[in-house]
Amino acid sequence: MAEEEKAVQQEETQKQEQEQQGTTSQDAKTAEVQNAIPYNRFKEVIEEKNKLKAQLEQILKQQKEAEEKELAEQKKWQELYEKTKAELEQKERAVREQTLFNKTLLAAKELNIIDPEAAWALIKDKIDEEHTVEDLLKALLKKKPWLKKAASGYTLPGTGSTNPNAYDVDAISKMSMEQYKAFREKHKK
Repeated sequence: MAEEEKAVQQEETQKQEQEQQGTTSQDAKTAEVQNAIPYNRFKEVIEEKNKLKAQLEQILKQQKEAEEKELAEQKKWQELYEKTKAELEQKERAVREQTLFNKTLLAAKELNIIDPEAAWALIKDKIDEEHTVEDLLKALLKKKPWLKKAASGYTLPGTGSTNPNAYDVDAISKMSMEQYKAFREKHKK
């Protein structure tokens, strides 16, 4: 009998434990149902989250576009700077070359060179800090003496000109009749 009583007590204990477990699981299910979020509210929260996420993506996209636009504008400024710098350098070269050309023309006139532009063409690539225009023209005349004008032996009275083809009306009008006749005889064609 003692064994039967033990077996009955064990069965009763097991039933009580099962009832308690059943009550606990039912209480948990009830608590879950009570803590459950209604579907409508869940749907609203998810939609709001998706809207905020889309807005965030749009803002990030706008920021990226603004940064790219700013970089592009900076690049345009840089390109404009480079273009302007190149134009300035080109103009400086042109001014420098024109200045050297003018110096060459003046020096060629002083050295009695027949064709100053030809002299310029021959020396323009050789001009630098060591070689001045005058030095190069003198060296050119040593190499090519035919570039120098031949001195004329006749000077018009009162003009100081050595060019026999230069007829100065004032100089001729100041000549005496004998000077004029001598001038005409010498320059008959």
